[in-house]
Amino acid sequence: MFVPLPPTDGPPAGRVGCLLMLATVLLLLGGGIVAVFFVNPAGKGDMWVMPVVGGGFALVGALMLFAGVRGARGLKIPEPQLLVERDVRLAPGATVRIRLRQPGPMTIDSLRLSVCCERVYERQMKPDSSATVQDRELIWEQVLAEVKDQRVPAGESMERVAVLTLPADARPTGAVRPDGEIRWQVEVRAEAGFMRATYRAFEIQVQPVGGAAAMALPAASSSVASDLSLSSWACCRSCRHRRHAARLSG
Repeated sequence: MFVPLPPTDGPPAGRVGCLLMLATVLLLLGGGIVAVFFVNPAGKGDMWVMPVVGGGFALVGALMLFAGVRGARGLKIPEPQLLVERDVRLAPGATVRIRLRQPGPMTIDSLRLSVCCERVYERQMKPDSSATVQDRELIWEQVLAEVKDQRVPAGESMERVAVLTLPADARPTGAVRPDGEIRWQVEVRAEAGFMRATYRAFEIQVQPVGGAAAMALPAASSSVASDLSLSSWACCRSCRHRRHAARLSG
């Protein structure tokens, strides 16, 4: 039995819109800096810094614009669905089946299902600054399934069942020292034609080894103690009845 796993990366349209807006700002900023240098190049000998900085902004903006256009075209691709095996506790060394369902219509150039573990933390932008930026450190990654050159007609869906085996030393989800937190997520990346791509992320929770057993121990101990107390009370009461009957018969 499988249960659906909800996506955790937000609506694709919102991400694509933010990407396109940021790309436009960087392109305008970089182009403006380069234009100012060429219109009025007179100045000190270090004016060459302006076209370098402006060109850098423009280049990053162009790359982000390219990614945004691919994402915008990918909004027409039906969203993939991910299902995970029911009643399986995800812990280091555990094995669970994951089902990928990709509805049509879609012409798949390439589709990859993978799982990764990352440490997400805040990093200082400069040593002498209090400003921070969120950074990620890849700890573990595995490709679960790959599909290439396949067409999915409208009204049908492509399904793949993959087996995920967590490593024995997998780090559980949650806070980690010295800072940051551990996140596990299953990712679906797809290419479907010229400049058309999509990405979806599904977060999973990996629990520490023995967590459920350790939590169950106090309840089990109290249950055993209650059974012993009841048995002792019943035994003592039976002995008192036998002694009382012996006095009456004597």
